[in-house]
Amino acid sequence: DEERSKVKDHPEEMSCEWMRQCSKRIKGTPPLLIISVDGFARSYLSEKETPTILKMGECGGRAEYLRPSYPSRTFPN
Repeated sequence: DEERSKVKDHPEEMSCEWMRQCSKRIKGTPPLLIISVDGFARSYLSEKETPTILKMGECGGRAEYLRPSYPSRTFPN
């Protein structure tokens, strides 16, 4: 099947195809998705290295800062 071949040959291009066609017009209450990666500094975000994470922020929202919800040895939690 041609679609499966695309995914097999180029998974990085197909993994989040729906995000390329995102619309900020969300009806109702949008779901909340929090992504936390231990040891992942803000400076790691780049178009080359993390295009999917950046696209998720464009199609949804991003926080400039946060208040920790529980004590942690790493920041942010």
